Amino acid sequence: MRPYSNPGQAPRGLLGDGAAYAPGDAAPAPFLAGPEPHGGDASLDDFFSDPKQVLRKALQIVHSRWKTGLAAALLVGAAVAGVLFTLRPIESTAVTTLLAQSPLDQILDPAGFTSTDADKRENDLINHLAVMQSRSFRALLASSFTPEEKREIQAPYLPQGTAPSDAFLELLMEKKVAVNREREQEFFVVVARHRSERLALLIADHFNASYLAYVQSQLRKANLAAAQVLGRQAADLSRQIEAIEDERRQFRSEHNLISAQENQTILEDRIKQVNLARADLRVERAKLEAQVSQARQDIAANPLPYANAVLSAFSGIDPLRQQLSALEVQKDTLAVRYGPNHSRMIEVEGDIAATEAALARAYRTALAELEGRLSLVIASERGLDVEFENAFKESLELGRLSVTLNALGQQADDKRKTLDDLFQRIGKASVDTGLPAEVLRVVDPAYTKRPLVPLLALYIAAIVILSAGTFFVVPIVLNFCDGRINENIDLESLLRLEVIGVIPRLGRTPKPERPHIVRDNADLHYVEAFMTLMSQLDLTTRRTGPRRIVVTSALPGEGKSTIAANLAAAYTRIGRRTVLVECDFRRPAQGAIHGVRGRGLLAWAKDGFAMSDDLLEPNGPVGLRVLADGTALIPAGSSDIQPARYLSSESMVRFFERLGAEFEVVIVDTPPAGVFRDALMIARGCDETVLVARDGVANTELLTRVLNDFAKTRAPAIGMILNGFSANAKHPQLGYHQLYRKYDYNAPRKVALETT
Repeated sequence: MRPYSNPGQAPRGLLGDGAAYAPGDAAPAPFLAGPEPHGGDASLDDFFSDPKQVLRKALQIVHSRWKTGLAAALLVGAAVAGVLFTLRPIESTAVTTLLAQSPLDQILDPAGFTSTDADKRENDLINHLAVMQSRSFRALLASSFTPEEKREIQAPYLPQGTAPSDAFLELLMEKKVAVNREREQEFFVVVARHRSERLALLIADHFNASYLAYVQSQLRKANLAAAQVLGRQAADLSRQIEAIEDERRQFRSEHNLISAQENQTILEDRIKQVNLARADLRVERAKLEAQVSQARQDIAANPLPYANAVLSAFSGIDPLRQQLSALEVQKDTLAVRYGPNHSRMIEVEGDIAATEAALARAYRTALAELEGRLSLVIASERGLDVEFENAFKESLELGRLSVTLNALGQQADDKRKTLDDLFQRIGKASVDTGLPAEVLRVVDPAYTKRPLVPLLALYIAAIVILSAGTFFVVPIVLNFCDGRINENIDLESLLRLEVIGVIPRLGRTPKPERPHIVRDNADLHYVEAFMTLMSQLDLTTRRTGPRRIVVTSALPGEGKSTIAANLAAAYTRIGRRTVLVECDFRRPAQGAIHGVRGRGLLAWAKDGFAMSDDLLEPNGPVGLRVLADGTALIPAGSSDIQPARYLSSESMVRFFERLGAEFEVVIVDTPPAGVFRDALMIARGCDETVLVARDGVANTELLTRVLNDFAKTRAPAIGMILNGFSANAKHPQLGYHQLYRKYDYNAPRKVALETT
């Protein structure tokens, strides 16, 4: 160690490039310049462009907050399960199918029984569906259960403290029983749901039985009513038939029409024959008139109407057409070989003209024949008209008398036929009243419908998926919302400040013994962490010679006093003259930690900062004590709520210079720099600052402000100490502890075996 040559002048430190700075110079900011450690100059775009890196970071966040994620997942899973099983509890589904066979009114409307009218059939089926869904039928269905069954059906759904009731059962039937039917289909699908599979089947079966019984009762009532109505109609028809027969007998007697019926029949047959012949002639005449009219139009348009099939069918026309076609073919052949004025061509053209003239005459002849046939048909029709008129006049008088008689007979026959139909329907109604109705029948008895994927499996899958998503999402969201430092933040890249050491959670050591871990060699794993911190601090320093190190934090409770005490003990352990100075005048802790009472640094400052020769003597003006391991301790001695008037004094700066001249390492314990300015004042008399950051305490914004404040002092921050981090953290900055534990130098037996 080389003491300062001029105690009254502040020493000049060395920068990394060999340049010196004075107390009044602007201090360097090592965490604001130069490339970022661990690839810190890579952009966020580069980070997110690597899916593996993003996934690795996400898993790291989840690993660090797995307890929170697990608690959130359990809460979400419980909430989802509560919602699902409350809003839609798992129920068994019973299904049965009914088939409609015939309309309801097959007795009163026999035509409807065999009718193919689709709209009427559809209306009947819609009526069935309306009855099944009606409130009155629900009441009928609810009344079909026994009292024990009613209580059993309502029990799982009754609110606590509510007694079973018929009204609640009807409401339950409305909610738990559904009837479905597709249009133009005659199937009714009944679906019953209940938490009990047995009761779901029971409800479906009762639905079938109740509706079939309801339909049968309605049909029996309809049959009885129909039989009564039909009986009254039959009695009335019988009286009407008897009256008509009496009137008919009296009419025949008055007009002597005993054989008139036979004469009338002969005349009617003759009239029918004449009338049929007239009808045939009318058809023939209409046909010939149309053919003649069309033939005249075709000949007027073209003397050779080939398109008229009627004219072309007459004899003599077809040979002439064939002859004309042959001459035209011959003409086409000669036109290729000879010129148009060739004698052969002239001869052929003459033959063609002659043939066409003959063909035209033949067509006119055919038209004349067709007109002659039309005239003959007209004359025949006139003759039949005269014959029909005469026959009609002959039978008119006889028919006039027999019409009334026949009308009375026909009327009586019609009423007899109606009466026979009524008797048949009365008999059918009487029989059907005692037989079961076949309007509907059960196609599929109630059976339990098993879904392809059980609802319980869907619920479990939903709960597992949402819980797993919550387990992974909540830690990530909390990490983004939580600005406090944690093992998932790459502090070196973010703050551009090197992490010089990591102190794990000291859970295995009692709290009063934690400041003495190095001194007492209490736990080798923890001792190694502090010794590694001391070594890394030596490697990080930019100074040669004595070192005055400010140990501070951003917020209270980050463990700076414990780290300062163990760090001082570590330097003493390697043989360096070390002093631990307690400059936290607001809440001094080092005196209590080491069991020291009495005068301290604050009392000396209040006495006027006297720089006597015995200043640093044991139990001297500043109360220096030598601890059991050889570390010198200067306690605060007492507390003061306004220590700035002492810490800002130039005498305090000279005091630290005096310490630097006497000791190789000066460790200064200060108040949290993120709350008070005390540490910044103390930094005027020191060389370097290390910042203690506990997991989950200070946020990065506060740390950045503290580092910027120290960058303006003579003792800028040279590194950060991470405190209270999990030994199992996946962050690369925290991985040393796992490697150390895996190496396990506390197992000499293993080492001996390996060396042999």
